Amino acid sequence: MEIIAYLDCYAGSGQSRIPDTNEILLGSPLIALSLDVQFDHYVFCEKNQKRLEACKNVSPNDFLVQRSSIFMVIATIRPFRLAMQSPKTL
Repeated sequence: MEIIAYLDCYAGSGQSRIPDTNEILLGSPLIALSLDVQFDHYVFCEKNQKRLEACKNVSPNDFLVQRSSIFMVIATIRPFRLAMQSPKTL
């Protein structure tokens, strides 16, 4: 069986604010979670703890994704290796 994972090595907070307009745009994690195509696993890596916490606060209930398939990883060095060895679930 093939498993398809979404890996975001620069996840950020999940949202971006445009400075001049204060418009809030979806960041890559929320875009990935809102796609019609679903992945088996989602791995979001971010080296900034505050941004990762903000990303965690986005409710997976807003998306048709199982909570157990989402992993958040603090990644400062070699995010691919960390994501595969020590994922932390929401």
